[in-house]
Amino acid sequence: MDKKKEFEETKAQGEEKLAKIKAAAESSDPEQALAKQKMSIDEMKTRTTDKLTALKENKSARYSAAKKKANRRWDNRHREQKRYITYRSRANKFIEMATREDLTALDDKIRAQIER
Repeated sequence: MDKKKEFEETKAQGEEKLAKIKAAAESSDPEQALAKQKMSIDEMKTRTTDKLTALKENKSARYSAAKKKANRRWDNRHREQKRYITYRSRANKFIEMATREDLTALDDKIRAQIER
């Protein structure tokens, strides 16, 4: 719920800034309006860049070095199981996205594989 509230606040701030930009654009001094608009856009870019940097830092700190090492060791010891899980996941995603023709062709292949 906090993420939704944060998103709504950010959206409202963005809409408010957009309204200010539009008002500045309609002012009598176009040079001043463009300068304000450029400053506002630069501020948004800076904040966005800062947020992305913070997200990347949080993502990299998600796992400890020991956990990463344990994951790597499991991956190396269970290659076939990992491959099976990956293919199964991809197949499920493909089925969600597939067209009717794709599903028909896939059904034929599955039936042929079962009959073997």
